[in-house]
Amino acid sequence: MLGSRSWLAAALIGAGGLLLTACGAGPGHPAPARHLAPGGATATESFVAISVVGTGRPHLERFSLPSGRALGQIQSAPAGTQVVSSVTSSSGQIWVTTASGPRFRNDTEGGDPAPNSCHSSILELSPGGSRPSRTWSFGNSQLVGDAVPNPAGDRVAYLESGCTTSFADPHIVIRSLAGGRDLTIGADAAPCHQMSPPSWSASTAQLTFTFNPSSLAPGGGPLIQGACPAWHLGELAVASTVHSSEMAGVRLVAAPSGCGYTAAAFDAWGIAAVETCGYAGMGPAHLVQLSDRLSATATFALKPGSDPTWLSVAGGGRSVLVDQYQAPPATGPGGQARDWLYVFDGVDLHLVHVYPDASYGIRGASW
Repeated sequence: MLGSRSWLAAALIGAGGLLLTACGAGPGHPAPARHLAPGGATATESFVAISVVGTGRPHLERFSLPSGRALGQIQSAPAGTQVVSSVTSSSGQIWVTTASGPRFRNDTEGGDPAPNSCHSSILELSPGGSRPSRTWSFGNSQLVGDAVPNPAGDRVAYLESGCTTSFADPHIVIRSLAGGRDLTIGADAAPCHQMSPPSWSASTAQLTFTFNPSSLAPGGGPLIQGACPAWHLGELAVASTVHSSEMAGVRLVAAPSGCGYTAAAFDAWGIAAVETCGYAGMGPAHLVQLSDRLSATATFALKPGSDPTWLSVAGGGRSVLVDQYQAPPATGPGGQARDWLYVFDGVDLHLVHVYPDASYGIRGASW
C-alpha cells in the first residue's frame, strides 16, 4: 500500500532561479552531481523529509533549501513505528503518517500476516513545532498511510487497508476534521489491486490517484496469505470528494498500450502523471501532462527503470517536483541505484540533481 520504495529527493528553489542541491555530503558521502535549472518560483527557505542519516531509523527532519543541509530533527515516530510519509499543508502545517506492521508469522511467501499487529497514526505539527498539535490514532486491525490534507485545511484523505490484507485491499478514506461520516473511494475494488497516494484538486472537489485493477478472476481471493498475483497496469483515476464512490463511479483513463500510470497529482495545467512501460514497469518511463479533459498534452522522458517515481506540487501547482528512484539493472551492468530529481514548470522538465542511492538516506520530501 505504501509503495515498493520510499526514497526522497528534494527540489530546492533559490531567489531568482531554481537551484537544486543535495543533503550536505557527510564523511564518506561523495557530493552528488549538481545541475542548474532555469526559471522557477520562489519557495520557502526549507523543506522537510524523512531521513535515516545518522540514526538508521526513519525520522522527520528539516533541510535548508539553498544548501540542502540538515537543519535538525522535527519528529520521530512513536516507539515501534516508523515515519512513512509527510506533507506540508497550504497553511504550513506538517502532516506526518506513522505506521508499523503487520507482523509476519513465518518465512513463507507473503509471510502470513498476524491479525491485529498494525499501528498507525496521523500527526499534525505546527510550523516550526516539534510536538503534534493534533493526533489521530487507528485501531490495530487497520493500516493507514499517505495522509494528505486538502487545500482548505478542513479534510484529509489517506489510504487505508486491513492489517492482514494491506497487500490486497487499499482504498481511500476522506475524513472531515470537523467530524461527521467518513467518505470512501474504491472500497469495493476486487482484492489484489493497488492504489497510489491521492492528490487534491485546487477546488477540493476531486482527488486523483492511480489504480491497478486486480488480475484475479471475479470472486477470487489471494492465492497465498499475504501475497497477490501481479495486478494489471495502472490507470489514471479521478473521483469526486463530495460523496463516497465505488470504482464504477471513478473516472479511469488508461495509458498507451504496454504502459501504466503509477503516480498522479493535480497541477496548474491539469494533472501530471508518471507513466512506466515494459516488463514490471522497468522499461521506459515518462512524465505526462494531461489537460483538464484528461488528454495528454505533453510527454517528457524520465530514466528507464522507475521503482517508483513520486510527485509533489508547490507554487500554486506551477512547480512539480519529480523524484525518480532508478533501480538496477536499468542503471547498467554493475550500476548502483540512483535518485533522479527533476522540476517541471509547465514548459519543460529540468534535471536538477542526482543522488547516488548508496550514499544518501532521505525520502518523502515536502515543502
